Amino acid sequence: VNFHFINSSDSSTNFDQMSAEKFARGLLNSANEVLRKNTKMFLPNGNDTPVLPLRYQYKWVNDPETNKRAIYYHYDDEVCKYVHRGKNRNYGDRKVIKKYGIQTDSILNIFMMSHHPDSVASKTYAADGVGVAVGASIKIAGPFYSQKPYWTFIGTLNHEIGHVYTLSHTWSYDDQCDDTPKNPNCFNRDAAKAGCDSLTSNNVMDYNAWQAAFPPCQIGRIQNSMATENSRQRK
Repeated sequence: VNFHFINSSDSSTNFDQMSAEKFARGLLNSANEVLRKNTKMFLPNGNDTPVLPLRYQYKWVNDPETNKRAIYYHYDDEVCKYVHRGKNRNYGDRKVIKKYGIQTDSILNIFMMSHHPDSVASKTYAADGVGVAVGASIKIAGPFYSQKPYWTFIGTLNHEIGHVYTLSHTWSYDDQCDDTPKNPNCFNRDAAKAGCDSLTSNNVMDYNAWQAAFPPCQIGRIQNSMATENSRQRK
């Protein structure tokens, strides 16, 4: 993988370079730790779903010119603004990837972006951690304006990369895995919300406070996509 921090021309909408590298380093190391440990599924209650090793890790490549960790800083008013909701949403736009992506055919490019300042100013817009998989790249927004620590974005990173490796949301969709039961998509255990006291998921492809469990079927889908010759994921 490599990292791109997309900022405005006046450097006001994303981290400075020292903070950005510290954030990226902590995020990637922590995400790898989650992959190494894996976690038992919460659902279905009382399940005996095996906890298997994922057998993959993220590797931060070196830039071929500097031989240092591949982290890039872009100051560009045209592509620095990420809008996740509303009529002007642009989360699926590929412009920033086409403009700044490096070796996107063989390196997973991670674009760290910021919510649009106008969105942040709105009381109805939640400028929290969000992300999207766009082809073989991912875009994440939220760290700068939320000021939350890197470890709160581990689930977002692993979730979006899960999409790249063919995984789907599980809570109300047929994700072609029998060991990922549908659920109310509760972020946390909450007795006040129907079903959330006992049906909260910890699966990486649901939206929840854990996003740390990969059951065998999801691991199999990831490994199969990596092993299939000529697949985008294998490249």
